Amino acid sequence: MFLILLGSFGCKTKQTTVENDPAAMDENTELEFDYRRDMCFGHCPEYSMSLAKDGTLHLEGKKNIDYIGAYESKLKLEDKEAIAQIIMDIDLFSMESEYRSDITDKPSSFIHVKLNGREISIDNKNRGAPAKLMSLENKIHRLIDNYTWTKVESTEQY
Repeated sequence: MFLILLGSFGCKTKQTTVENDPAAMDENTELEFDYRRDMCFGHCPEYSMSLAKDGTLHLEGKKNIDYIGAYESKLKLEDKEAIAQIIMDIDLFSMESEYRSDITDKPSSFIHVKLNGREISIDNKNRGAPAKLMSLENKIHRLIDNYTWTKVESTEQY
């Protein structure tokens, strides 16, 4: 009898959804970003990439990159989830808004991220940010080689 009563008062588990937990990620995860990587004194790729709410990736290549001009692709769900997971794992939303390095020949970068209602902008001057931010930037950079890009009219304002 005691076992039966114990079973009927078992713990209820709260279902984790994107609405009640910003760290929960699924197909409803809202992720957008703008990323820009500036030139260096060498042959660093110079480009900007953004992810729109509908999953469209926009790439604007400027120098030292295979894709010069404007291109588009569609972000795969598994990459969206992987990027969102990195954002949560590195605790992006608790980072500083600017990092600097005294080494001036490294490229600077800028990232603005929106994830499930939270957003942050980080200016990474001359790659002075912690390694954990670099893991996110590297994941975004690898999208260039891992996707098929379609040439489009440039929408970037100079």
